[in-house]
Amino acid sequence: MKKERLALRSIFQKTVDQHGMFRAGDAVVVAVSGGPDSVALLHLLCELREARPLQFSVAHFDHGLRGRESAEDAIFVGNLAEELGLPFHPGRGNALALKEKEGLSLEEACRELRYKFLQEAAEKTRARRVALGHTADDQAEEFLLRLIRGSGARGLSGMPFIREGIFVRPLLEASRADILSYLTANKFSFRIDSSNEARGFLRNRIRHDLLPMLESNFNPRIRRILLQTASILREDEALLASMAEEAWTGLAKLEEGPEGQVTVLDLKRYQEIPRPIQMRVMQKGLELSGTRLKDIGFRHLESIQSLAMKDGPYKRISLPGEVTVERIYQELRFSRKKIDKVPKDFLYEINGVGRYFLPEIGRSISLEVMEGLDSSPRESLHSVSYFDYGRIFFPLVVRNFRLGDRFYPDGLGGSQKVKDYFINKKIPRPLRSKIPIIEQGGQIVGIPGWRVGERFKVTEKTEQILRVSLD
Repeated sequence: MKKERLALRSIFQKTVDQHGMFRAGDAVVVAVSGGPDSVALLHLLCELREARPLQFSVAHFDHGLRGRESAEDAIFVGNLAEELGLPFHPGRGNALALKEKEGLSLEEACRELRYKFLQEAAEKTRARRVALGHTADDQAEEFLLRLIRGSGARGLSGMPFIREGIFVRPLLEASRADILSYLTANKFSFRIDSSNEARGFLRNRIRHDLLPMLESNFNPRIRRILLQTASILREDEALLASMAEEAWTGLAKLEEGPEGQVTVLDLKRYQEIPRPIQMRVMQKGLELSGTRLKDIGFRHLESIQSLAMKDGPYKRISLPGEVTVERIYQELRFSRKKIDKVPKDFLYEINGVGRYFLPEIGRSISLEVMEGLDSSPRESLHSVSYFDYGRIFFPLVVRNFRLGDRFYPDGLGGSQKVKDYFINKKIPRPLRSKIPIIEQGGQIVGIPGWRVGERFKVTEKTEQILRVSLD
């Protein structure tokens, strides 16, 4: 038993160190449901606090589904937080109401409510990280879930160790068996969620029926095999995402149409690139048009691909979310009916790393310090930039574009008006005011996801990197 206990601590410590999840002095929100995984995570993090100064708070969310049982979970987690001397942040939502309103699955509604609550808890506590209790077993189940529902390499690559620069998964390489051994050996109490046994949920059928059957009848190491496959796909996806970004630069542009932004692809160049890159470029076009990719199925992508590869002067197809894809001679155009309003001017002071919500554009900007460049696949084209942290001094200012703005783009050899930069990038006028700009002492540091200022770019002499991401 002691060996198992030490094994979990070793796996946990290795994951935390390998992925640089925490720094001394970090404020961390720990998401605790009361179940074995999140309770083990909380205790392991408290042990970690003995070796490095970290500030923890506990967040618990009730999805409004299990009545008295949910209320008892909240009481249990609140008492546990009190025993450990940690601040407690409870939250509650109505997952069924959101499911009906948005046409989501119950699992999607729960996830959307939960992550929104955790983001708000992080902003309230100025936390740099939110720690989640997902395990290696969850990763294996997620792989099969996405495979059954239909997914490409991007989906099958699984849950990342760090997501959006804020959510971390320190137990992602630990098995559920290791966790239960740790809890039993230390006599730590936890709650059991009765809904995890309900066979009405596909995830539960995978956990209790499919995976055990695969282990007993096909391969006793199937969980490890699935994790290895997901890891390989993550590496492949990182390369393909990078190639897609490069291809995008040469064949895509953004225009201002009568009903808002239009994404335009040059079909002659599009037809010359390999199909795997084509599909990723196509998905970027859909994303920039306001499409939720989870609403787009394989048949939709095949319809767009057929439109792009066949000759003809004009043809159009309609997609979910009021998105239209048109082929006009040698151009493929993605547009959406809804006209996005130009946001009001905004300006916020940033006093350190963390996550900051920008309500005027409905996006969050996250800042974190890294020791090396992140090689994980990008979720969207213009979402991440890297700066030399040694040249950054807080407070910074994040604001939107102003007429007369000028900066020194890296590699240009001089200054340029931000307006001219946007024009050269074919960014339509309404979209320009939605792109955040970072400023330090009156000087533009960069335009996150687009261009870094010459003085602040990462070089061979850079010791620490400031990663700025938008979501």
